[in-house]
Amino acid sequence: MHRLALTSAVMGLFVLAGAAWLGGCSTFTCALRGLIGGVIIYLGARVALKLLASIVADTIVKAKMSQNHKAEKLNP
Repeated sequence: MHRLALTSAVMGLFVLAGAAWLGGCSTFTCALRGLIGGVIIYLGARVALKLLASIVADTIVKAKMSQNHKAEKLNP
């Protein structure tokens, strides 16, 4: 999860810095925009991945509980 967020942030950093460079910004501005964008992407990806993991885990637990409940009803 951490590695995916970090990879996304690094790719975003280069994309944002490249877009700023193509827009004619100075080197410092390109680096600053890329760095700020990379940090924002990293934080957003971490939150989104944690949310996704909790949703998947909750769904698995609920499905397992439902199966156990059905099995208890069939085998009293």
